[in-house]
Amino acid sequence: MAAPLTLSLESKELRVGDVVRGEVRVEQDLSAAEGLDVELVYTVRHSPHVLVKERLVYGAVHRGQVIPFELTLTEGPYSWDMPNVSVTWKVKASADIAWRIDPKVETDFVVRPRKVPPDERMLGQLSAAAEAAVTKVETGPIASAILWLLIGAVALAMFPLLPIALILWARSAVTRTRVRDVQVVVPERRVAHGEWVPVVVRFHGRRPFQLEKLDLTFSGSERWTTGSGDSRRSHRKVFHTESQTILVDRIIAIGAEEQNLGGGAYRGGGRRRAKNGPVFEWRTGFRLPPNGPPSAGSGLTYDLKLHLDIAGLPDVAKDVRLKTLGAQVEPLPPAGDPPPPEQTSGELTFLRPGEPVPAGVDARLGAGGLMRWVLLSFVGVALGIGGIVGLASGLAMAAVPFALGGALLAFSVGAFLWTLYR
Repeated sequence: MAAPLTLSLESKELRVGDVVRGEVRVEQDLSAAEGLDVELVYTVRHSPHVLVKERLVYGAVHRGQVIPFELTLTEGPYSWDMPNVSVTWKVKASADIAWRIDPKVETDFVVRPRKVPPDERMLGQLSAAAEAAVTKVETGPIASAILWLLIGAVALAMFPLLPIALILWARSAVTRTRVRDVQVVVPERRVAHGEWVPVVVRFHGRRPFQLEKLDLTFSGSERWTTGSGDSRRSHRKVFHTESQTILVDRIIAIGAEEQNLGGGAYRGGGRRRAKNGPVFEWRTGFRLPPNGPPSAGSGLTYDLKLHLDIAGLPDVAKDVRLKTLGAQVEPLPPAGDPPPPEQTSGELTFLRPGEPVPAGVDARLGAGGLMRWVLLSFVGVALGIGGIVGLASGLAMAAVPFALGGALLAFSVGAFLWTLYR
């Protein structure tokens, strides 16, 4: 028995931005149909995404009808075949019949990246059009109320873990007394393959600290899951990686010594001074692989990760995800060379361990051992609570752990603050 619908395309290889032309042929009478739809669908691994859907006919369709269509392939990830995550494209046609399984037909086609010149204005327009095509999901008032109730229930259930949360908060607070507002600044728009992507690394230095390593990694990854329920597993495979080491084994000091740093574009913070301290900047960039896969949801991603390895303190990491256009730039623009080394503005000084500290420079590393005081304060709290419970039960000896806990808490909090702000 012949299929109710058949589908043909003028071309089975197109580029992003092209018009998909074809026709749907009706092979059987479908008098109960309420309409005939056609749609462009791309699939990332097993997840389908409808780019365009259009109703070609309203009402019944009959045998022998040939219905042409044109759909614009506005923007989306181009076709890509990888061992674990692939991007495929299809055109689907279906007759909408109430209370029955809709007759449908589909055919595959291949999408290649469009070729564009390295023109900033054109790339910006393509990026804006791509963002405008993204469907925004809005949460209604009922859904918002349910979400907040769930958050409250989870918070209550996690209340016994409050001490651990406080320890994690204290670790983060300790780091912010030395360095904060860590940023990785990239263009706000989507980027095309082959394009040189400028990157600015920036942070505020509030107090001196020892930086063991500051590096920036650009990577492309495919991510997928297998199994379900308790056997569900997440996987990641890196298909592209580049790293830049910005600083190694330096004491970031606050002071008035000016020096030529060499080897890259450092910038002290005098010209961008803010209440959070002088600013460190490093300007660099990466080239998005010209012939690499597109970014596609969470399955194919390009990420920038900045890592600050700080001696004696919790490390700081900052991640930024890039979105790509379904486009390749031609010709390839030249790599953006970093600007020549700059002088510090007189507010940040970079010293090697053991190097003499210039006059007027504050290089006191006062953050060591902070976490021991945090832990001791929680021991004091635990002893105090135990003493209170004991006293409430009529145990006179419970006054000893109560007093000891209070003294330990007061001492550890004082030591913490003195170490933190000296």
